[in-house]
Amino acid sequence: MPGLLIHEATHAALDLRKRSLRKVQSESIAYIAQHMHKNLSGRPSRTRSGYHAAAHAVASRVLAANRQARTISLMDDDVMQLALKIEDSEYGHKSNFQMTIADG
Repeated sequence: MPGLLIHEATHAALDLRKRSLRKVQSESIAYIAQHMHKNLSGRPSRTRSGYHAAAHAVASRVLAANRQARTISLMDDDVMQLALKIEDSEYGHKSNFQMTIADG
């Protein structure tokens, strides 16, 4: 349940910053934050497919890069796969897909 709180708090933080994001962008960011929390809490992801598995992969890469004082691009293949999986889910329709999280 703490992961869900992190997920929703991420949405709230984005709302407070008045970011103009598409639903798929907001959900991608929130799921990455949720799975970063799971990783840092030592709770492995049991999900092997879908957007939770994709978010877990991105979160793991972000944390690994952070430990090495590196950054990763938010436009890399893992993030795009996450966005596509979210688009294919209940959050959207593939025909409306467009992902741009490049604004700082």
